[in-house]
Amino acid sequence: MGRRAAVAFNVKTKRAHAVWQKLLEKPEGERHGITGFWVASLARVQSERLVALAGLGKGEEARTGLEALLELHRPSQGPLTLAELYEAGVRVALLCEDHATARKHCAEMARWYEGTGIASLIQHCEVVRARTDA
Repeated sequence: MGRRAAVAFNVKTKRAHAVWQKLLEKPEGERHGITGFWVASLARVQSERLVALAGLGKGEEARTGLEALLELHRPSQGPLTLAELYEAGVRVALLCEDHATARKHCAEMARWYEGTGIASLIQHCEVVRARTDA
């Protein structure tokens, strides 16, 4: 990544993180117009930021942030949100060269995606498993 691209990336991820933080700091009753869909979308933005941090060598910060996101979303038991977060965990672990953790996250991701019964998600699990077995 070139310097200009790295600067643009940092500015965009900082802005996205600031928006996410500001919304989640509000008490749940004051998040007018913020539905479960938006909270899940914000989780996706945050998980992508964490993957990027791992890619920049900030693996511990990425792992800690990912665990916080999982703790936040586990109670809702949303299969797609949890599967996406565990998939981000696979990516973070692989970037940190932690293959054992990547396989654990992959197993959790597969449990949630396969539970939906959606063929494309089940097939996606096989693709991710192949990356963790390499």
